[in-house]
Amino acid sequence: MGNQKEFKTRIATINTLQQVSGAMRMVASSKLLKTQRLISELKPFEKELHITIRYFHQALGTTKKSYLMHEGKGKKALIVAIASNKGKCGSYNQMVVNKTIEHYHFLESEGMEVNLMVIGKKADELLSRSNLSVQYRNHEILENFSFLSSNQLAEHFIEKFTEGEFCRIDIVYSYCKNVVIHDFVAKKFLPLDHAVEFIPIKHHNDSESFDKMILEPTEEEISDYLIPKFIKASLYSIFLNASASENATRMTSMQKACDNARDLFKSLSLSMNKERQAFITREIVEIVSGAESMGRS
Repeated sequence: MGNQKEFKTRIATINTLQQVSGAMRMVASSKLLKTQRLISELKPFEKELHITIRYFHQALGTTKKSYLMHEGKGKKALIVAIASNKGKCGSYNQMVVNKTIEHYHFLESEGMEVNLMVIGKKADELLSRSNLSVQYRNHEILENFSFLSSNQLAEHFIEKFTEGEFCRIDIVYSYCKNVVIHDFVAKKFLPLDHAVEFIPIKHHNDSESFDKMILEPTEEEISDYLIPKFIKASLYSIFLNASASENATRMTSMQKACDNARDLFKSLSLSMNKERQAFITREIVEIVSGAESMGRS
């Protein structure tokens, strides 16, 4: 019966793994639902703010545009890769790293000097195996992420851009369409000229157009007030989508782990029962054989 003990040990281990995977799946599912709720609550505000920014962009013209809409000076760019501090989320971190490397080489081909900022310990570990060097790290923001911490990071990016340290800042992250589909994208974060051009505009009456409005304070002051809010809302939305993608992939991975553990449990149970039945059969055969031998004697 030595094999029976081995089977029981392995089955107990599989049961434990199944329970842990199930608990992690439930936690990831709970976090995903919370993040999806935050995304849906942010969308109306973000959409109307985008439309307002687009109107100001058109009304001000090229001469009065905010400094955050003009191309930066120099040829130094920053790529910010947003991944995860934790594993067990499928190929999520690897896909972020692959997109980061691809975008890095694209900017290099454009003649730019590229710096890297990595948010997420797992992506940092994966990038350390490549030929790319990481200049900036900020893993702590993922531990206690909030709207405030996102705003502080957005202000840091604005400061770096306005001081001329970087001519552009791009963010690589995963956009969560649904639980199954995730797009790994490289988004031009600063300057805003490219992003604002593709914001859809609603059709307003002529009475609502800016040329018939009296603005107080000036258009430039209003624009300089709204655009940082636009940037902060955009970065917060990026982090929420990255978090949703991470938890969705983790939930899927843990579900697959639970299914595999269940299949392995059935396979081990069947093998254990076959082994036990074979042992019982051998014992019966030995007993019957012994009884027949004694009867002949």
